[in-house]
Amino acid sequence: MARIIRAADLPDQEPAPAIAAGVQAIFDGIRDSSQTDEERLEKGAVVCDALYLFCRGNKTAAADV
Repeated sequence: MARIIRAADLPDQEPAPAIAAGVQAIFDGIRDSSQTDEERLEKGAVVCDALYLFCRGNKTAAADV
């Protein structure tokens, strides 16, 4: 999960798992559609929890570069 989040945050730094672009798009949407930092954090936490569960159950897909 850390590689995905890092790649979404810094897309030009290193090879990224394919899923990172989608995660970046989701976080960009949260940023653009939220009025406050608290709202961004609340929505972002839901996404991170879901991503964690995905990575836990799909280690190959989560590590794919």
